[in-house]
Parts: sequence; C-alpha cells; structure tokens
Amino acid sequence: MFVDGAAVNADLRATQLSIGATGRVEGQASVLRAEIAGTFDGALECAGEVILRSSSRISGEIKCARLVTHRGAVIAAQVRILDDDDDGDETLHGLSAILPPRAARRFWKQRKYRKLVPVGYGVFLAVGTIGIASLIL
Repeated sequence: MFVDGAAVNADLRATQLSIGATGRVEGQASVLRAEIAGTFDGALECAGEVILRSSSRISGEIKCARLVTHRGAVIAAQVRILDDDDDGDETLHGLSAILPPRAARRFWKQRKYRKLVPVGYGVFLAVGTIGIASLIL
C-alpha cells in the first residue's frame, strides 16, 4: 500500500506500507514491512522492518522487529523492538491473517533447520543428476 496523500482515522492492514514524502497517515496500521518518508501519527505494528527516511515525522507508538532510522528523521513516539523470543502474538494480533502460523515461523528460525536447507538442495541436485545420467548412459 502506497500513501502519497492523507489517510485520516485509518485502520490499515497490508504486507507493505510505504508513505511518500508528501503522505500523511493518522490512525493505526498492521504491516509486515513499512517505509516512511512522510508523516505517521498513531499506532504502527510491524512484524518486520520499519525504515524511517530522513524526511519522516513519527508520533504515537511503534512496535516492530527491526528499526532503521536515517539521519534527520523526527521520532516523538514510544518505540518497542520485539525479540524473536518475545511473545508477540497478542502484540501483532492484526497480522494473524497475513503471517504464517507461529509454529511454522518458529521452526524455520531455528539455526539447525536453516543449515539443512542448502544440504537438502545439494541432495536433490545430486539425485537428479544421477537420474539424468542413468537415462542418458
């Protein structure tokens, strides 16, 4: 969702929110990722990254996993950075329709499983190559 005008008393739910330099949002938003160059006043819940450009002005409340702030951004908000271990289900209740189930997210965040993905691809390619070679020879 891209906002380049004004959204007053907004209740936004999207995967990505982008507020242009002339954009203004007043209300609440639940998103996976946000990039703000304009003005946001209200409650912002973000499961991923919030990027505040140098022309941004933020007031209200921000809950996010990561916050990137460029020099010149004005922040007059309560900011809460959520940990991976933080029980954020009640915090990010508006994203339940967008996010995968919590068990699936937790499963792939474990380091031992993330290391298995390249191994799985390697095995898949090796078996496929052997199968193709056996058909040709």
